[in-house]
Amino acid sequence: MKREIAIQATLLGIILCGWMPAQKMTGVLTAADTGAPIAGASILAVQQTTSRTQRPLMYSGPTDSGGNFAIQVSPGSYKLCAHATGLYLDPCQWGSATAVTVAASATLNSPLKLTQGGKFVVRIHDPQQLLRQQETTYRQTVSVSITGATAKPFFLPIVYDDGNIRDYGATVPLNLPMNALVFDGGHVTIVDPQGAALAPGGAAFQALPIAALAVKPFFPPPDATFIHVQATALR
Repeated sequence: MKREIAIQATLLGIILCGWMPAQKMTGVLTAADTGAPIAGASILAVQQTTSRTQRPLMYSGPTDSGGNFAIQVSPGSYKLCAHATGLYLDPCQWGSATAVTVAASATLNSPLKLTQGGKFVVRIHDPQQLLRQQETTYRQTVSVSITGATAKPFFLPIVYDDGNIRDYGATVPLNLPMNALVFDGGHVTIVDPQGAALAPGGAAFQALPIAALAVKPFFPPPDATFIHVQATALR
């Protein structure tokens, strides 16, 4: 009998959680340097959990032409991430995320401000298409990551690939010393433009503002800080 009561209580708790009404979180996304609204971005609210085993809830919503967003969330504490923001940095990736607690409908007291970064690209020149020859899964032969003393390590996504050139890139903080590491998986030899082996600790770089970049005869994009490497042979 006690067991039946316990099971019924558990089921009731699950049902009540399912009925828990969503709350509206609203705010505006702006650029920290100009104060201008950032339109067309995606705001991601990530629940702050109390244990590592708890899977966080995530909710998202777009910003309109005025940078405004409204997201339906369950009550709880969240940190706010921002994606598809052009040259502005995702605060969750770069350690400046805003924390919001929602017990009822909540409006951010101040705008969610994003810091401007710069485009960074590692370009692999591969005229012999060696990468594709070795890929059992498309685009998995080589990986590129960046790291630094104050930067959270992460892998760069592929942003361009025509078979002869492959770009790994992201928006990163300006003037922050970092290292870019290229891992070839033991299948393809990757060297620097002079033909020398890549340094084990990676290539040092700092992303520069657009105004400080020289025009480069490469495509795309011309407004990025580049590191160029070459695929020269199969292993």
